[in-house]
Amino acid sequence: MKLVIKWIKVVYALTIILVILFLGFFLIGGIASKTLIKDTVFVNSMALFLGALSLPGITAQLFDLVHQEKKKFMATTCCPNCKHQVELRISEES
Repeated sequence: MKLVIKWIKVVYALTIILVILFLGFFLIGGIASKTLIKDTVFVNSMALFLGALSLPGITAQLFDLVHQEKKKFMATTCCPNCKHQVELRISEES
């Protein structure tokens, strides 16, 4: 089962890399072409595609704005002088 999950992760990562490379070559080819850069359909479709790619980031930012829960961290360590267990608590400021 672990081998299958490992291969799924590898295939998923390679797919994402190939999509990004294809999009990069497509954009560079479109910008380098004198006739294609004047085509409004190409420019509009690329703008819509790049806008759709940024939607997950936008929704995460909006969720963080609405959901104002502060992050709290706790760590335990030994005091270097007396070797007692020390608990460190850190909370996020706004």
